[in-house]
Amino acid sequence: MDSEVLILAPAFPPSAESGVYRTLKFVKYLGLLGWRSVVVTPSQDAYPFLDAGLAEEIPREIVVYRTRFPGLARAVRDWLDPSAMGSAAQGDRRRRAMARVVRRLNVLVIPDVYVTWLPFAVLASVRARRRHRPGVVLASAPPSSVAVIGAVVSRLLSLPLVIDFRDGWTVEPFYRGSGKPGNALRYWLEGKLERLVFRRARYVICQQSVMACDYARKYPIWREKLVVLNNGFDEDDFKEVKPFRFDRPTLLHTGYVEDRRNPEVFFRALALLRMRRRELLERFQVVFVGRVRADYPRLAAEIGVGDVVRFWGHVDHRTALSMMLGASALLLLTGRHPSELPGKLFEYLGSRRPVFGLAVPGGEAARVIEMAEAGVVAVGEDPGEVARALEDFLERVVSGGWNPGSVDLSRFTRRAATEALAGLLERVVVQGEET
Repeated sequence: MDSEVLILAPAFPPSAESGVYRTLKFVKYLGLLGWRSVVVTPSQDAYPFLDAGLAEEIPREIVVYRTRFPGLARAVRDWLDPSAMGSAAQGDRRRRAMARVVRRLNVLVIPDVYVTWLPFAVLASVRARRRHRPGVVLASAPPSSVAVIGAVVSRLLSLPLVIDFRDGWTVEPFYRGSGKPGNALRYWLEGKLERLVFRRARYVICQQSVMACDYARKYPIWREKLVVLNNGFDEDDFKEVKPFRFDRPTLLHTGYVEDRRNPEVFFRALALLRMRRRELLERFQVVFVGRVRADYPRLAAEIGVGDVVRFWGHVDHRTALSMMLGASALLLLTGRHPSELPGKLFEYLGSRRPVFGLAVPGGEAARVIEMAEAGVVAVGEDPGEVARALEDFLERVVSGGWNPGSVDLSRFTRRAATEALAGLLERVVVQGEET
């Protein structure tokens, strides 16, 4: 089927934000399945963190419309002007400061700061429609504003709409505690916007099944619109990537450590394990690669494991993959809600290294680890239980008792997810525009 899809992407390479990978891989594999993607995205000035290597992965046949982003992110970026920085480290500090300011100002707008992108995204979409023949609009959220922008573009261009929720909106378990003013009026207004989006959308894709169940309970009349498409890993990403050489056996965590995934319980479990099995723990180092809160290194030191835990800061995607391949095992931290399913877990599967996960039993992350036979899931609340599970896990790692490479992981790939998406888009186009 030779068709085109108009994709509204709030983050696209060279952005290094976590939401980039899902859209980038959809674009890649849709092209191999007969779909040409026309992407509308903000200019790179909107992105606080960049990875030039990701831009090289954009397929040549993809058309990308980069628009102005005149909202708070652009204004703050201009104010901080990294071109005036005195060093790379200073530039990193300025970028982090920009991200913090934007998050704080974000609470002043409904549903979020990306609502200021609406006129520019709409104008770019109109231009794209004149030059191309997309049969459907695909909007990637969060930010939630992009779902609203998708509904507006869909209506103006008379094209069917598909929403791809990487995380939920008002059903998100962290919604009320996310820094937004927790008043009833705001929740009511955002609920109205969400219903507008659901009404307009032909399908609403949910990145995991708990989100889909939550939405089915909230909007039973639109239950048939809900589709679950998990993240995945791209086998091509691991080709020609050489394993990183650590100087000792390493338990590795990659990616941003959010507040809801606080590592304190894990640090305390390490301290207990050191008291019980010092010789086992001291064979290993625990390395965090990626952004973390500034107080986490101090927390590890206060708990007494600062010499075991190391924080190496942000690295590009390819280096992170190399480190996964070179690690003895991989660490996954989740919060207290069963819906959490970090995208990094699927890349962990792709590396075929054993995984130690602190997750909710029976939750989404635990389900994937168990289905893939990828490792161990420990309850992330009691340091004693975590320490016992970690002791057994590390002993198996040392003895070579894990062999994740023997399991068929094809259902967890980006290609498999995109094949399902392509089928969905084809159904939408065949159904035609709603009257």
